[in-house]
Amino acid sequence: MKERIMNNLGLKILAILCSVVLWFIVMNISDPDGSRTFYDVQVILTNESIVTDQNKVYEIMEGTDKVDVTVTAKRSILDRINASDIRVVADFSNLTLSNTIDLQLSTAIYNSSLTNIKADVTSMKLEVEDKIQRQFRILATTNGELDTDYMIGSVTTDANLVNISGAESILNQVDHVEASVNVSGMISNINTKADLKFYNKDGELLDGSKITKNISSVLVSVEILQTKKVQLVAEAMGVTAEGYAATGIIENSPATILIAGNSDILRTIESILIPAEAINITGKKETTQTLVNIKDYLPDGVRLANETYSGNVTVTVYVEPLIKETVLLLENQVQVLNLPETLTYEYRDIFTEDQSELELEITGLKALVEQMKAQNVVATIDINTLIKEGETEVVPGTYKINPTLNLISGVELVSPFEITIIISEIEEE
Repeated sequence: MKERIMNNLGLKILAILCSVVLWFIVMNISDPDGSRTFYDVQVILTNESIVTDQNKVYEIMEGTDKVDVTVTAKRSILDRINASDIRVVADFSNLTLSNTIDLQLSTAIYNSSLTNIKADVTSMKLEVEDKIQRQFRILATTNGELDTDYMIGSVTTDANLVNISGAESILNQVDHVEASVNVSGMISNINTKADLKFYNKDGELLDGSKITKNISSVLVSVEILQTKKVQLVAEAMGVTAEGYAATGIIENSPATILIAGNSDILRTIESILIPAEAINITGKKETTQTLVNIKDYLPDGVRLANETYSGNVTVTVYVEPLIKETVLLLENQVQVLNLPETLTYEYRDIFTEDQSELELEITGLKALVEQMKAQNVVATIDINTLIKEGETEVVPGTYKINPTLNLISGVELVSPFEITIIISEIEEE
């Protein structure tokens, strides 16, 4: 047996060695090295406090927070590695003076078995700035168009201020902060949340994602008011100078105004009155203008719709001198009323052959006096006014009476006049 084993020993050892070599060759042929690229691998940031603790902020530049990683390893190992196993780390403790951080590449498994691992970017690039804080008042605004006959009233927010922080270069661009609500087609009040938006001095919208704020939105309340055009009506008080009178014509400039308010309130308003207490013409001898502010006379819950209008109204009260004219009173223009059938009357000292008419002097504004002259003057004597106390009817006698004239309003007698009337019984034949 021993001889059989020892027979051709060298050949047998050579065969064994050849088998081992052949096994290694076969293994290398069946499991060769391979490469695989994993795209957009997110870089893991560590020790960021090294920057932030110095009251600074950073921004990753040129998209270097994501890289493409190529792994080279045996095929059997490479097939077991997933994208989630790739680790790319930027350690802020390795931050250079040029604000770059070399990337550290590894895999969560089989890291020691890798032939090679590399990325298309070898370092992360940063922009590091001082961190500042600022405070802004929130401007509540609206956008869009309301329907006709409606307007914006008050626009308020539940918070007036916002505190922001971030890179100095970004915050220095912020000019104002707005919370805007779209009001297109609205006819009633609005209460809604609105995001805060940041604008530069040219009114351009800034990227708010790079700004840290203590609040990101506010509740905006928008008052929607109905509008209505109404007439202005003015009154005046006081007594003009002697010999003068107000014509009764009062003009307002403007004659109408546009008001705004709740629809229920506006429905009840057709005009706005400027009261007499605001316009005093005492002692005036000529047409007078008075400046008043209509805001003082607006009803509760009503405002001017035109925000650029001051509310000033010029009220013109026309004053003219009184004139005097003579009108004639004929006998047939005197009416005697309520005379009992058993009585008769006659006049004394007037309406005779020597005096067939009575001249009366009237005074008033020119237009009224001319109107009075264009029509007949009529005098009325009411016999009932002559009944003595305790009597039931007038008794015969001689009476002096001031007749009632049909003078139009604004026209007066310069001096009162009397008519003497004799009342007597009718004699039976």
